Amino acid sequence: MKVNIRKFEVYRYLDSEEMLQGHLEEAFNDGDPRLILLALDDIAKAKGMSKLAEKSG
Repeated sequence: MKVNIRKFEVYRYLDSEEMLQGHLEEAFNDGDPRLILLALDDIAKAKGMSKLAEKSG
C-alpha cells in the first residue's frame, strides 16, 4: 500500500495578525537564528497568500 505524505506548510495556517505574531514570538523565544529566519519566511509567504486570496475574491 502506497502512502502519500505531504510537507506541512505552516504558513497556510497563519491567517490572522495574532497567529503571525505568535509564530514569530515563539521563534524568538527559541533563540535559534535559523528558526527566526524560517518564521520570517513563513510570514512572508502567509502575507503573499492573503493578498492573492483578496485579489481572487
